[in-house]
Amino acid sequence: MAVTVEAVIPLLRDVRDAEEAVAGQLRADLAAEPARDHRQTLEDHIQEVDDHIHELNRRLEQLTARGPLSEAFITLGGQAVSTSRVLWRLTSGLPAAVRTGHDGHTPQRLLKDIEEEFAVAAKAAAAARAAERFADEIGDSLDADMLRGIRTDDERFLNNLDHSLEEAADVVVRVKTSEAGGGTAPAS
Repeated sequence: MAVTVEAVIPLLRDVRDAEEAVAGQLRADLAAEPARDHRQTLEDHIQEVDDHIHELNRRLEQLTARGPLSEAFITLGGQAVSTSRVLWRLTSGLPAAVRTGHDGHTPQRLLKDIEEEFAVAAKAAAAARAAERFADEIGDSLDADMLRGIRTDDERFLNNLDHSLEEAADVVVRVKTSEAGGGTAPAS
């Protein structure tokens, strides 16, 4: 394996870790029972992110040595990821009032959730962009193409979140305006 290809391994791991953070955040927010439109956005992107993680893990396995010790770490790592997914799924079945950190389905909570989703998704897109750029520079077209696809999906999700953020902010303004005495919200 060329030194330059070995150098892409930590970048692929960074992208995978960022994608796992996105999946965790989206699953947690999905458990809060968001509005129907936003719920569909989350469900769609969770599937994409799970596919990205699988693809990245497969590629990392191809690039890394597969001796007995590394094989044990891969197995243990896979079990840890599987266990955390089971825990997320179990937690998502709890009512919103029971889950720590959620104050029910309020416009303010939805706005805060979307802000947090935007932050982790932006980190994932940035990690994919950096790794893609590196792979392009070293002539690693296989990884560059994979990373370009991940970045494109992440950027599309960020665009969807941008629209959701605007809608959620408008709702919060309307709620706050009506609570403050009924006036109308400023036109956008």
